[in-house]
Amino acid sequence: MISEEHPIYFICDIFRGMDAQLFFSRYNYVRDSLLDDREVFPVASSMIGRGWLNDEINKLKENQELAFHSMFIRKGRKYHVPMVDFSIKEWEKDYVTSRMLRLIGKRVVTNMAVYESGRSFHGYSKSILSPGEWLEFMGRLLLVNPSGGEEIIDSRWVGHRIIGGYSSLRLSNNTQQYVKLPSRIKFP
Repeated sequence: MISEEHPIYFICDIFRGMDAQLFFSRYNYVRDSLLDDREVFPVASSMIGRGWLNDEINKLKENQELAFHSMFIRKGRKYHVPMVDFSIKEWEKDYVTSRMLRLIGKRVVTNMAVYESGRSFHGYSKSILSPGEWLEFMGRLLLVNPSGGEEIIDSRWVGHRIIGGYSSLRLSNNTQQYVKLPSRIKFP
């Protein structure tokens, strides 16, 4: 069951009143592969919500998960929602926030919501980016990781997403690979 702490509510807030074409995918996670087996499909921003999400999760096959993509189209132009796949197991709010503010910037970080995903954390920001800004943002995410220290940002995820040309984060919990549905935590 989808609670009000699920990211779909934050995503709906981003696109409220906006006529945009969003992208989602049904995918099979394959560990250490270059590309996931992914079926991408568009959805009008006006269609998304709790009921839509429940219907989409019910359509998933046994080994599939549902993901939201950062890239969307509005008035014929491409944009991105800043997204983050953190690699940390414990949320150290002050440490993570200070590194992100210093290396990513206030605009994206102060407009971000963070979700516990079971084994790590996911972040979404309301600060819309152009394709060039998105690529710079992805590079800056790698710089959030301290030199010689524990990764804060999942660097493999960043690599996969740059190759794919968009970010994506899981919205479902349909396979044994994942522990739970994403659930919002306090941030920043």
